[in-house]
Amino acid sequence: MNTPRPPATPAGLSAGRLIMLLFLASLGMGFAAVLVFYFVMRSRATAWPPPGTPPLPAGLWLSTVLLIGTSASLLVARHSLRQERAPAAARALLIALLAGLAFLFSQIANWWLAWAANLPPGRNMFSITFYLLTGLHAAHIIGGLVPLAVVTARALRGRFSAARHAGVTYCAMYWHFLDAVWLVIFAALLLST
Repeated sequence: MNTPRPPATPAGLSAGRLIMLLFLASLGMGFAAVLVFYFVMRSRATAWPPPGTPPLPAGLWLSTVLLIGTSASLLVARHSLRQERAPAAARALLIALLAGLAFLFSQIANWWLAWAANLPPGRNMFSITFYLLTGLHAAHIIGGLVPLAVVTARALRGRFSAARHAGVTYCAMYWHFLDAVWLVIFAALLLST
């Protein structure tokens, strides 16, 4: 009796990794479209940001450090699993989860500070695009916190090993993607001020 074979994938790619790469590519196209919108609005403006617009919150730097910390912790977790150090991987995943949550709370604080500094979402096109870019990214952070929490809980129960840690790998891929997207968004915002 012939058993069905899994679908063929490019050499060296598991089906799960290929699916994750396709998922990230589709998300990347969505972020690219929003960034194109941002740059079109910026190019059409006579002044960007408009005169009288308060500066962006300095807390965006803290947010950036926290997100880089999330990615770094995920790198440590994957490396630890490859070295058969599951407890170290679980600790690194917990740190990544806490840093991801801290990033989200930092962004909420940044929005509050921007609003308090007279930069509400509808003030001008600059404020609209600021909240659109950072809000879209934050929505994807929330979407990433759920699987990161699941993977962390599984790691704390000792469910991963050097041979079996695809969930950690896919989570890390997603968070590295979010990190890269944030760096592009942050650079775009910095260049506009």
